[in-house]
Amino acid sequence: MDFVDSDDYIDENYYEVLIRNAADNNADIANVSTNFLNKKGKQAILSPYHEFCLSKFSDKVDMFRGGNVWDKIFRRNLLARHGIRFSEGHNWEGNLFLLKAAFYSDKMSSSMDSFYHYTQNPDSICRNPSAEMEQKRIADRLFVCNDIANWLRSERLSSRDFLSAMRLVERSVIDGGFYRKHKVAVWNALGFSTVIRWRTGRKMKKFFRST
Repeated sequence: MDFVDSDDYIDENYYEVLIRNAADNNADIANVSTNFLNKKGKQAILSPYHEFCLSKFSDKVDMFRGGNVWDKIFRRNLLARHGIRFSEGHNWEGNLFLLKAAFYSDKMSSSMDSFYHYTQNPDSICRNPSAEMEQKRIADRLFVCNDIANWLRSERLSSRDFLSAMRLVERSVIDGGFYRKHKVAVWNALGFSTVIRWRTGRKMKKFFRST
């Protein structure tokens, strides 16, 4: 199963490359690099920058740039067997989708033989400047945080896997500016125990890096 946004386009060999890569590696998830085209026509190639085949949850999650699913294909049986689906009507819901897919899958592989072409649309929902849409974006982020926190508690991830999952949340859902502005709401959405584990883990990691 794949998810291609209506504003974007793919290379002619996109599906052939992904399906072959998944089959060759017996992978449940396969992805390609993304050619990012902004509104001024400037291009940038987004990771992954190399081919890989990963089996550890933390390794797979660390390769995700954010909650985007559009540069990947997923084994349908994996999604059906574990009930992996989107919460309708919310942005950022791809983050929990990816966390579950990475956790329940055996392998994730990558290929450099094709590209997904992402076109930045200034009129998209995520960039709509209206106050109404801004409130929805805030509510959606907090909704996703709550859903992720519930899933993390249910699966009892190891410390390493938990921190990898929360790094994805930090990269995609609660960046520094959003956290500072909505700190109390983020704590409420994630739950006290999740936040304490997250913040303590971050501090410990920084401590060991500095010693």
